[in-house]
Amino acid sequence: MNGVKIQISHNLPNINYGPELIAQADTPAFNQLFDTEHTDIAVYGHIHHQVLRYSSLDQLVINPGSIGMAYSKHTRLNKDRRAQYALLTIDDSGVSNVDFKKVNYDISQEAHRADAYNLPYAALYQESFKTGISRVSDGELLATINEANGYISQLKQFLLHEQKRLTN
Repeated sequence: MNGVKIQISHNLPNINYGPELIAQADTPAFNQLFDTEHTDIAVYGHIHHQVLRYSSLDQLVINPGSIGMAYSKHTRLNKDRRAQYALLTIDDSGVSNVDFKKVNYDISQEAHRADAYNLPYAALYQESFKTGISRVSDGELLATINEANGYISQLKQFLLHEQKRLTN
């Protein structure tokens, strides 16, 4: 855009998981967001935390935050459940502004929607909205939820159905 090259990834371009890009990580981790020194801005997500910092080559790094599951290690800041996003303004001279925003939304309505649509892991989803703590990496908890709700067998059925659909 206007000569500014932007690269977007969920986490690191070749790794979709892990803590490498937490806000307080060392700069070399953020250097990995750029596929070339000619990329000007890297935008990433994954950590649910708004971030603005720079690479070793002074390239701009932005994490716009999280629409519904903002996270901060700082206890009082983690109580802020507002949706987050960032507006990046690029004019003829380059990046003129990065504006981080937070907006309120109805968490109880979101929890109700999860129930109404019978979403898998709804209780875990609702807990994370209310507390700001995500337990999606708790393998033992997930195994218990999977067993209680038959999610593994549902997944296997879905994959078999998709395999048949794609081969026909």
